[in-house]
Amino acid sequence: NDTGTAASEGRWPIGHAFKPIPARIGLKDCIDLNERLLVVGCEDGCMRMYSPDADSPPLLGSLKGHAPDQMISCVKLLGDGSHALSASGDRSIRLWDVEAQCSTMEMSGHGRQIFCCDTDRHAPGRQGGNMIISGGRDKTARVWDRRTGQCEHVLRGHTGTVVCLRFDDMLLATAGGALFHLLFP
Repeated sequence: NDTGTAASEGRWPIGHAFKPIPARIGLKDCIDLNERLLVVGCEDGCMRMYSPDADSPPLLGSLKGHAPDQMISCVKLLGDGSHALSASGDRSIRLWDVEAQCSTMEMSGHGRQIFCCDTDRHAPGRQGGNMIISGGRDKTARVWDRRTGQCEHVLRGHTGTVVCLRFDDMLLATAGGALFHLLFP
């Protein structure tokens, strides 16, 4: 049986049944959600959107634009969820208009697969802030201007793939290889 009950397995303090979503998910940061939308990055280079408030979440649409033979490695919903950010093995980051289901910007510059991305998404406003951060297999983290799509800074110094990063308006933390970097503005 593909339906499980979270409470019966002792994982969650609720008794709501859940069903699996038939999507081949990419890496660990390939899912994000808010109260009205679940976005999943998949191995086929697409992002799929589902309604999170149904027992069997209906597919609301797909976001296509990354290379179909490269998996999505990271997705983030921005601001109120009307926009999203994705990174892929095709070495690009895309900004999406979720409601129109289209890519509004592509940022390229990493030499190899991108594993992680983030933004100052908690900044005030409908779409979040104006900075995008990405990290990848080329051992760099990059800072992008969301308004222009231009790479503003290349942060070097990692000895291995940048696999994780977090950003807020006061601090950027990146991790890769055996190093952990903190950057203060």
